[in-house]
This record gives sequence, structure tokens and C-alpha cells, in this order.
Amino acid sequence: MKNIKIGMRLLLAFGIISSILLTIGLLSIYSINKLQVDLLDVGTTALPYTSSLGEIKSSLLTIGSVQRTMLIKDLPEEISNSLKDTLATARELYSKAFNEIDALALTKKDVEELEHLRALISDWRVSNDDFFS
Repeated sequence: MKNIKIGMRLLLAFGIISSILLTIGLLSIYSINKLQVDLLDVGTTALPYTSSLGEIKSSLLTIGSVQRTMLIKDLPEEISNSLKDTLATARELYSKAFNEIDALALTKKDVEELEHLRALISDWRVSNDDFFS
């Protein structure tokens, strides 16, 4: 290295630094593009999916609350009718949330878990229908 002229050493150092900077720049561009794709996935799939699952959970909790309240003996008819309206609304909301989820592009695992959840809710609804009738 001592025998190489200073100009050649500077040129070699400049080349090495330039290649390092080029590599960093290319990795940055790749990372930004990947981040953009991931962000699009979050906005179009993950967030609506999570929001709809939250709506389903909230509706199911409402149904459970209605069922517990209906256990009260001698419940006034107006309250009973109000609870039945609340039940119908909760069922409508979770059905709507399932429809919103159906429109999303989900992974095979998510679809399987969703079908399992649907089956559990369907079984629960049968027992609820028996209770409310």
C-alpha cells in the first residue's frame, strides 16, 4: 500500500465509500418500498379486520349482558322489549361485521379461525334462541 501513489489511494478510498453509500441508498429504497406495501396491507386488511373483530366481540358481550338481565324475575315488559331490540341490534351488528370481514383478502389461517368462530357463535345463537323464546 506504501508503493501506491496518493492519487490512486484517494481514488480507491473514494470508490469504496461510493459503493458503501450506493448500497445504503439501495437498501433504503427497498425498505421504503417494503414499508409502503406493509402499510397498505395494514390499512386495507389488518385494521378493518381488527375493527370488525372488535365489533363482533362487543356485540357478543352485549348479547351476554341482555341474557343476564333477562334472568331477572318480574322484569317489566317495556324493559323486556327494549332488551329484545338490543339483542336484535347486536345480532345485526355482528352479522354486518362478519360481512365486512368476508370482503377482505385474508390468509388461509385467518379464514379457518374465522370459520371456527362462526361455528361457535352459531352454536351459541341456538342456545340463545332457546333461552329467549
